[in-house]
Amino acid sequence: MRPGCGRDANYSQQKHLQDYKHSMFYKQISCFSTLDMSADASTIALTAYDSVGNIFYTYTFLHDGEVITPSVNLTVPTAEVDVEDSIQLRWYTFDPAGDAKVSFYYSQTADATSVEGMKPIVTDLPGTTEKYMWHTRDISPKGKYYVYALVTSGGQSYLGGNTAVVNLIEDTTPPVITAIGQKSQHTRRSLPPHMAQPHAPRAS
Repeated sequence: MRPGCGRDANYSQQKHLQDYKHSMFYKQISCFSTLDMSADASTIALTAYDSVGNIFYTYTFLHDGEVITPSVNLTVPTAEVDVEDSIQLRWYTFDPAGDAKVSFYYSQTADATSVEGMKPIVTDLPGTTEKYMWHTRDISPKGKYYVYALVTSGGQSYLGGNTAVVNLIEDTTPPVITAIGQKSQHTRRSLPPHMAQPHAPRAS
């Protein structure tokens, strides 16, 4: 990014900016790109430079006022995995409005287009949340399940960009029982001589 608040602003992009001298453009570092955003954010100009600083590619992105929708993508697990007891789900949420809520569901249906009829794992997590521990021990029947993410913002919900696949299996690990504590020990204390009871004389 070039320094400054935006292209076409009321001051020069090339001078009088405190951080300009730290930019790649100022230092003429080869093989870099710049992104210049207009002051009203309606356009973003991408410019790519070759190894000697010559421009070899430019492209201008136009923002036509279309609302940018939120999205959510699962990052863990990335491959099909066997789960006996629990698994940690991780994800990334893109939340342009800053009000997103994220929910997760599981189903034995692949390639679903909605979460209708699915069982919830957890719902309405803040959009800033990035992980959740899913406990699966009591889920029945066991088998292959697909995990779906859903992000909700501004009253609209959007299905996540990918799914996770988990094989729920029985936990066959035998329990380990460890005894805690020690047997109590009784210690007989001797009384001082002046408190000791005299012994009864033995019968002859």
